[in-house]
Amino acid sequence: MDMEPFRPDEELIAEKERIVEEYRNLLEGETQALFDATRTLAALAYPYVENHNFYIEHWTMGVFWRKIRKLSRMMHAEGFWTEPDDLLYLNRNEVRDALFDLATGWGIGTRPIGPTYWPGEIERRRGIGNAW
Repeated sequence: MDMEPFRPDEELIAEKERIVEEYRNLLEGETQALFDATRTLAALAYPYVENHNFYIEHWTMGVFWRKIRKLSRMMHAEGFWTEPDDLLYLNRNEVRDALFDLATGWGIGTRPIGPTYWPGEIERRRGIGNAW
């Protein structure tokens, strides 16, 4: 089965080169040399710019959310909630408070209060979400 490529890369590259050459030919001397130098720099740097959204937004947010889920599973193992990803029902201040509760309980050798508080609160929030 012969499928056309998702993007006609060769055609796009040829069109880009044609347009660049047309603009280049409008220039002379030092201006043309400056154009060439700038274009060379742009060709070198553009792949990094082109992938900016992936590296800055998608990749870093992927790392962040994997760590959040890992934290949630760890707190689930400590009895803070009934499902491994239930941390996602907390806001950022509540996450800080839950962590403080866990660390403080560990530090002074007592049980944290989170396991008696969060399961019911998360179930209440889950019910609200499911009602939508």
